[in-house]
Amino acid sequence: TLLFSATISDAIRGISRRLQREPRDVSVEDTGAQPQIAQWFYEVDDARKPIALRALLLEHASASAVVFCNTRHAVRAVAAELASAGFPVLALH
Repeated sequence: TLLFSATISDAIRGISRRLQREPRDVSVEDTGAQPQIAQWFYEVDDARKPIALRALLLEHASASAVVFCNTRHAVRAVAAELASAGFPVLALH
C-alpha cells in the first residue's frame, strides 16, 4: 500500500503507521524552483461537461492532463467519452 502526500498531518501519519506494514517515509528537498502550473475553474452545466472538457483539452493542447472525478463511475464515463473522441486516456481510480 502506498500513501503519497505533499503535506501530511501528524494524525494521518499516525493512521498510516498503524495500518501499513513497515511504513517508510520518503522526503524530497525543496529545490526552490517553482513549476509553471496553470489552473482554471469553469462552471459548466452537467449536460455540457463532455463537450466543454473536449474543447478545453483541444484548446490548450497540453502534452498531458489530469482530470479529477468524484466517483469511479464518473472516471469510467469520462475516460470512455474522451476515448471515443480520439483522446489517449488512462483511467485511474
